[in-house]
Amino acid sequence: MVADAGKKTTRRAADNSSTAFTYARHSVPHVQHSERNEDALLVDEKHGLAAVFDGVGSNQGQIASRLAVRTLRSRWRHVLDALVIDEQLPCLSCEQLEISSVIQQLISEVNQEIILEGDRLAGKGTRPQARPATTMALIALCAQTGQQSYTMTYAHAGDSRIYLLRETEHLLRLTEDDGYFSLLLREGALTPADIIRIDQALTVDQLTHIERSYFDKRNGITQALGDKDLALHLDQIQIFPGDRVLICSDGIHDNLIDEEIETIMRSATRTRVAYKLVMKAIQRSLENGGSLRAKNDDMSAIVISCHR
Repeated sequence: MVADAGKKTTRRAADNSSTAFTYARHSVPHVQHSERNEDALLVDEKHGLAAVFDGVGSNQGQIASRLAVRTLRSRWRHVLDALVIDEQLPCLSCEQLEISSVIQQLISEVNQEIILEGDRLAGKGTRPQARPATTMALIALCAQTGQQSYTMTYAHAGDSRIYLLRETEHLLRLTEDDGYFSLLLREGALTPADIIRIDQALTVDQLTHIERSYFDKRNGITQALGDKDLALHLDQIQIFPGDRVLICSDGIHDNLIDEEIETIMRSATRTRVAYKLVMKAIQRSLENGGSLRAKNDDMSAIVISCHR
């Protein structure tokens, strides 16, 4: 089943003993617009596809994130309809299709639909700067015949992130935000180490005055789905039993540092881990006393746990 979450608070987990993966997800809208969630999630636990979209802006962002889910779901079903699927496998076989090419094509089609929707709205007099756009973080899993591992293809645009936690290693961020820090890095104003240190600050006294100004601008993004010149980031990595993968909107990682994310991902049960992450991020966002990281936002997390 392909499931998606948008407007309502969502907490579900697929934990079928016949599969190698547990998919847990939770999504909560911004406290100031509880009737509207600009994040949208898509999870197909049976075939190994999961994605988080975070709409940019207000109403136009919600249009973009929901359109992205609808389009991706529809195009993905067309891909599946053309395959003879081995129901004994926990996801698609890597031998059945060139998954990187498929994902790249699917995202291109999603992007084109958002662009067309922007053109349609512009024809109605919508301001150009209000065109629909959404960030994206997406993973697709496939099984390697005769191996005790899986190939995960992952892609992103904007500042939604993908993390990997292995049993014996620290949390690894697989994606680099398309944001303000990337511009500073390109200009030579900051080093990669500077960016990590500033991005992971918990208190004001950890930053200089200029670094605080950088920190406050970190939410600006340089690209998203809906851009005509989208430069998609796409890569692959092996997934092993014991691994956990997190896909999240910036409401999670803006409020929580990587160390806090790792602690929750390592300690929470596989059916509750996404809920725990969102609840911790909400708790931080509501902190009084001007917490450096406190930020009200839509908050969404999908956690995939590989257990065999």
